[in-house]
Amino acid sequence: MSIIDKTLPYEVVIRFGEDGLVKGGHYQDRRIVEIDGGRVMDQPGAAKALADSPEVVRALLPGAALTAFAEIDRLLGLIATHEREVEALRGQLGEVTDEARISTATVARLTSELEAAHIAIEQGNHYRAKLENDLVDAGSHIAGLASRLEERDDTLADVTTELAEARQSLAEARAQITDLTSPVEEEPV
Repeated sequence: MSIIDKTLPYEVVIRFGEDGLVKGGHYQDRRIVEIDGGRVMDQPGAAKALADSPEVVRALLPGAALTAFAEIDRLLGLIATHEREVEALRGQLGEVTDEARISTATVARLTSELEAAHIAIEQGNHYRAKLENDLVDAGSHIAGLASRLEERDDTLADVTTELAEARQSLAEARAQITDLTSPVEEEPV
């Protein structure tokens, strides 16, 4: 008398959320018992959560897909970091731009006052020297602000380039996943 009792994979169900992302899933085994070549039992087992069975997920996805998922997670983290950096740099750029506007207005005002002082020289050389010193200080401040603004522009350009590269890598990784997870025709059982 020959008895064969075997358990085979039976079914995998994957659920997606409204956002199109995988939300969960389950799988079932199938128990088949044969006695002397005749099948006496063919029954699906209880559904088990995929989250509790990483070995089933690994069997479903080739190593390249798992690597791609890890790369996607890394790239998404990198994108989020770069987006935060870009926002911070934009805030700093706004602050420096405001300071530059204020300083430019200060320079315009001081220049006007200097011209008025030349016309009214009788007010004295002391007043004139003070205005010239204020103008030099404002010019130095603008030069410093312009230098900071240029550095921030360079940093923003670098971060924007890295963000574009990260997005490109993400698109390539998604394309790989799509290729790797495309349905494969199954052979009849």
